[in-house]
Amino acid sequence: MRHVRMSFVLALVMLASLGLAGPRGTKAAPAAAIPGGPFATAFRVQNLDPTQNATCQYELFDDAGVSRFKSDPLPAIRPNESAYVFTPQVANMPAGTFSAVITCNVQVAAVVNYSDATKGDTYVGEANPASTLYIPSAYNNYFNFFTQYRIQNASSTPQSVRVEYFAPGASTPAATTVVPLGGNGSATVEQAGLAGLNRNVSYSARLTGTAPLAATVSIYGQGVVERQLYAFTAFDNGSPTIYAPVIMNNYYGYDSAITIQNLDAAEADVDVQYTNGVTRNVKVAGNSSQVVLNAQEATLQRNVLYSAKIVSKNGRRLIVTVNESLRNNSRASTYEGIAGGGRTHVAPITMFQYFGFNSSITCQNIGNAATRVDITYAGTNRAGQPVTVAGDPITIAPGATGFFFQFLANQKLPSGFIGSATLTAASSDIVCVVNQDQSEPQFATQNIDQLYAYGTLLKP
Repeated sequence: MRHVRMSFVLALVMLASLGLAGPRGTKAAPAAAIPGGPFATAFRVQNLDPTQNATCQYELFDDAGVSRFKSDPLPAIRPNESAYVFTPQVANMPAGTFSAVITCNVQVAAVVNYSDATKGDTYVGEANPASTLYIPSAYNNYFNFFTQYRIQNASSTPQSVRVEYFAPGASTPAATTVVPLGGNGSATVEQAGLAGLNRNVSYSARLTGTAPLAATVSIYGQGVVERQLYAFTAFDNGSPTIYAPVIMNNYYGYDSAITIQNLDAAEADVDVQYTNGVTRNVKVAGNSSQVVLNAQEATLQRNVLYSAKIVSKNGRRLIVTVNESLRNNSRASTYEGIAGGGRTHVAPITMFQYFGFNSSITCQNIGNAATRVDITYAGTNRAGQPVTVAGDPITIAPGATGFFFQFLANQKLPSGFIGSATLTAASSDIVCVVNQDQSEPQFATQNIDQLYAYGTLLKP
């Protein structure tokens, strides 16, 4: 049996207005320092096997590592299709904060959404836990933003995790904490109020254990930005080259910011290469991170969507996150920079007019030749009936980006669609990011954060 281990960032409670949710249930108290709540989660599990049905089951563990819930087997998931779990609708699931393990007979991919009524975000389930993890962002009031880590012990052996925080330009920790974890246990680690982390400084972190770990990160605002929420999965390694398919400077009001972390001890000499031909150089000290605000790059034009290639010219290992946000509104999300591409990708969550939500997929051609990209959707319509449809393909020039907007007629999706997508490039490797937002007219002007972003996953 194969395992996908994921740490659910927030409380699995029985009330939510989740990005993938419709109905509501009974109320339970929040279990996190993040403003608002109560929070709930939903996740989709996509079958990556080309020939076999996936048989999957998931189990929830409390912070002490005690199993609190084990699901019945999910309905068989056909090749390329996905199964959907909305936790408030699961009978007999207890309220609380848990981590989860999904066990399947074939390789799968999983994406998790979590939210309350005013904000939410998404992250990718971790299939390959590691004993050392890296996080580019650690905030203790970084211009009204804070971070919270959710760390999961992906083994049955108790361990202590050393969390080291590094200031920009510093190769020695500004603060260190030790987090004990029981077998299969988890812990929520707050950076708010942590001694050694100064206000308005963007730190980075390294997590070191003695057994495999998984971790997710929440960036949340307080005060005037308390409805903004960002989330991503911690990294187990880096690469000298990272791709960022979505870069914006006032793209219909949206901006982006790149955070670059150097995983090595020696300084990284980094070029940020934008698709308009402009390159900016950044020096990133060993073990630390730097923030690049794309809204301050004057050569990036308004209402033009760009991508970027981030390269360490001296071969240091990098990781990257990209924050997206809407000016004068609460919409915000994070996606992970992508170290390498491929020809076939999967997007476990795509939507069209699903409780007001639509999605789009942006792909960056990282090869040297133009490529056609085909897309196939598999999911259900508003009535819950199975839907499989091929959208119209696109062609992407080398180094450029292309888009699949699920709400356009050429994608041929029925209203109320929710499901997964498979993207196939004919002649060059690509990397892709999915954005989803409650963008129908009755929701578009609301000052709430229902923007979700994640990177697609390579299909074996």
